[in-house]
Amino acid sequence: MPTNIHQVEHPTKKLEKVTIERVESLPEKSHEHIQIPEKNRDVEQTETTKRKTKTIFLTGTTGFLGSHTAAELLRGGHKMVLLARENHGKTASQRVEESLKKIVTQEEYDKFSNSIEVVEGNIEEENLGLTPEQLKNIADDQIEVLHTAANLSFAKENRDKIIATNVGGTRNVLDFASKVGAKKFNFVSTAYVCGKKTGVTEETLASNQNPEFHNPYEESKYLAEQEIEVWQRETNTPTTIFRPSIIIEREQTDNHSGYYAFASAFALLRQKITMMDGKLEFPCNPDVPLDLISVDDVAKYTAQVLEKEPIDGTIEVLHMTNPNSRTVGEIFRDSLDLMGLGRKVELVNNENLVNPDFYKVAPSQETSKELVRILRDLMPYLFSNIEFSTENITKKLESYNPESISEEFLREVLKYKYTPDAPDERRRTRREANFIPPEYADREIQTTATEQKAINVALKVFEKAVSIILRPSGIEDVQQLYSREAENYDFKHHLTTAYNNSVLRKDVANDVRGILTVRRDNTEGVSILDLASGTGLTIEAISKILPKSLPGVELYGLDMTEKMIEVGQKRLGRKTEIQLVKGDAMNFISSEKGIMPDSSIKFKPDSFDFITSVFGIGGIENSVKCFEQQLSGLKEGGIAIMIDIHKPSLKPEDIKMPFGIPASAGFIKQAWEKTIKPIVLQKLWRWKDPTVNFYKMPLVAIHDEEKDKYFGFEVVKREVKNMKWWFGLPVMTVAKLTVKKIPISREEFLIKQSILG
Repeated sequence: MPTNIHQVEHPTKKLEKVTIERVESLPEKSHEHIQIPEKNRDVEQTETTKRKTKTIFLTGTTGFLGSHTAAELLRGGHKMVLLARENHGKTASQRVEESLKKIVTQEEYDKFSNSIEVVEGNIEEENLGLTPEQLKNIADDQIEVLHTAANLSFAKENRDKIIATNVGGTRNVLDFASKVGAKKFNFVSTAYVCGKKTGVTEETLASNQNPEFHNPYEESKYLAEQEIEVWQRETNTPTTIFRPSIIIEREQTDNHSGYYAFASAFALLRQKITMMDGKLEFPCNPDVPLDLISVDDVAKYTAQVLEKEPIDGTIEVLHMTNPNSRTVGEIFRDSLDLMGLGRKVELVNNENLVNPDFYKVAPSQETSKELVRILRDLMPYLFSNIEFSTENITKKLESYNPESISEEFLREVLKYKYTPDAPDERRRTRREANFIPPEYADREIQTTATEQKAINVALKVFEKAVSIILRPSGIEDVQQLYSREAENYDFKHHLTTAYNNSVLRKDVANDVRGILTVRRDNTEGVSILDLASGTGLTIEAISKILPKSLPGVELYGLDMTEKMIEVGQKRLGRKTEIQLVKGDAMNFISSEKGIMPDSSIKFKPDSFDFITSVFGIGGIENSVKCFEQQLSGLKEGGIAIMIDIHKPSLKPEDIKMPFGIPASAGFIKQAWEKTIKPIVLQKLWRWKDPTVNFYKMPLVAIHDEEKDKYFGFEVVKREVKNMKWWFGLPVMTVAKLTVKKIPISREEFLIKQSILG
């Protein structure tokens, strides 16, 4: 036994040793008598109660475990004296009633009313804040104390408060138990009072363990157990220490600790995780047990223990843990699937990732870093290989067999707040998604006076060159514009992109060929569609590079402007394998393939192996509709490739200037804002800034009603590059996005629908 057991430091003063005196010797105080509501403590036992009823004084009544245990004991016919605080403008009685009515029916509550006595008090105060008169009313050598109240924080910065409540408060409750002559003392500790110990943990007293701790909560419960052990030896009062593991419940709860902290953190970051291209790495050891136990089981078995007569002079330790525990991997995979994040989170057995400082400063890692920061105090439990003995409680009770926390159990746990269609999720304040990554967000770039003068001159030259060489038509209507420009479109587009467009179309063709070369399932033929095809330049580039041995190749170029199709057909001549057709990129999929009255074509769902779009999305009115049509039109596993203009990259390696000119982020940024976007895109081609579409496309999802399956895009590759434009300047920023059609869960579908609004 440690010699300094009573030297635990209070945040502001030393916790004094318990003084044991009976209530009769207490001096009178001027406290107001509080007893809400007044109850007859001699109420007769109900017919349905076969066991001997007890009177139990309970702390933590409005808490998670306390309220469930109170309900279980009341159902067993016992009388309850319930300690609670006034809080948030509600009286102790109101808070107790609210807590119990979340668990029991109104009919049950009315039935229990004569068995409930509520007293207003606080475990952090001497005598629990009760008056001498209240103590006299409670004093009874048959009453038992059940102490569940606790500060559940794990945070190191809250250590003083945690110790004050969990150690100092326990000392006050022990003092109270002595003064009212309690027949037995029962204390709810934690199974993790063993701290960093691994392997099998026995049901033994805290003083025999002397562990190292993960957090102040574990430490506080250890110190509280030591206080109880000393008190029990001094008073010879029968004592039971209950040590539950991680408690969860099926019903809706306001609990934010333990398992709920993990669920809450993933729900908070669900949008960010979904918008990541790849998977978020979550550090844990998937193979170690994660001991979760239902609050109903803890309450039930606690009540069963309390119903047994105490054995004089004994102190017993009972693990309220789950012999049917599942592993960390099993619990988290089920939970993440139910939350719609199963495909986006990878469980990684690497304890280095628990340290937020491990992560490099990179946008792709910021979400992982943020998640670990939120859960920092809980992460060690996901690596602890620990097994709790339940020998004592099994011997104590006739049967001890807690329910395993199955996937169906977790579904019930999560459905109130944490699944994408949970009521709390729908009520959550919607934050508008920031689709464009931080590195491309608008920000000020400081330039010197000399640098700004040079920028102004260069931009004037650009503006003049565009006006003279490209000669914007001034036509507002997009169809009229492209009908007029159709004859000169190919040449003018080459000039607009400094001939980069030809290189990019060949890149797409090479990507298609590369994917087809890897595939082994081309025996049924290959179907490729190019959207907003114009004169068919991209589909022509693809046709030239496809292996000649491919059977049943179908190549389509779809565009709304008939004049562009006509010009393209003239250029292609007798290349009959390419079909340039009229069609709406926002509405080209139908239940049946065919020609519509306006001569546009419709294709059946699941028709294409590839859908491409090169310099096309900026001219489409509703890009999300276009992406939905592509997703519907692709076969499962089909590939979509999109290339278009993008906001510039301002990374030093992307802004290298020709002719030894110093790199200037200010020049690149202003060239986009003052020339590329307003003149080349908008004035010349009536083009909208396509940047955001590269980040919206992977968020598109559909429900195939015929198959009753959900589909979405998985990012295969994303590239953004500042290409050389006129005069060799790196001001033409182009992005290429490659995505694949994959089946997704209903939960992921709901998340994506929510983000896109």
